[in-house]
Amino acid sequence: MRHRTTVAMAGLVAALLLTLGAGLATANRSLGIRGPGERGETIRSEGRLQFIGTEGEVNREITCDVTLAGTMPATIPKVAGTEIGARADITIDRAGCRHGSFIRDVRDAIPLIARGVAARHTELGGGVLRYEETPPRELWRLIYDSFQGTLPILSGINFHLRGTQFKWRLTEPFGGTIECLYEGDVFGLITLNRGVAESGSIVRGRTALPKIEGSALCPARGSWEGSFTIPRITVTLL
Repeated sequence: MRHRTTVAMAGLVAALLLTLGAGLATANRSLGIRGPGERGETIRSEGRLQFIGTEGEVNREITCDVTLAGTMPATIPKVAGTEIGARADITIDRAGCRHGSFIRDVRDAIPLIARGVAARHTELGGGVLRYEETPPRELWRLIYDSFQGTLPILSGINFHLRGTQFKWRLTEPFGGTIECLYEGDVFGLITLNRGVAESGSIVRGRTALPKIEGSALCPARGSWEGSFTIPRITVTLL
């Protein structure tokens, strides 16, 4: 009887180990990207971004239409902290930016590639500018954080854009020019419907960028809020 019990326990332990091993293998599998960008092409997403001081002062809010372009690999390891892409360029409709009553005019919205160094840009006409210079490796990098949903069905991908740097050049109510430089990580979510990307959004509650340089009239910290269209990309579990 004791021998039979020992054999039975050994079999149970082996089964549990196999199940655990299978679970770990599933947990460590990668995400496959199918559609625009899977062969290294640039993916473009259009949307509207609102810059909000963490003090919540509506008279200092700024809203601009932007197009974000970047790259993404065909396979993403499902490991937090993995770099999954980089910014290629940003197009900003500067002339169309809306703002609160404290701001008379948005003169520039400038992405930087290093402290005090603006990315090169092209004037597309009508106050629309495209900033195209690729930044250093530590800036503007798309990082995978986690997924939402229950495997094998994914409902979203959490990510952050590491090392963003941007400067506002604004005209204040009395006609003076002020500059506000912000730096930090921007957190976002790609929403999936049955594995197909539907939209992207900025998670305002997790994004708080400190002011690095600028006038005392600039908010001490700022956040982003906004949503983007995303090309039809299918995300699968490999």
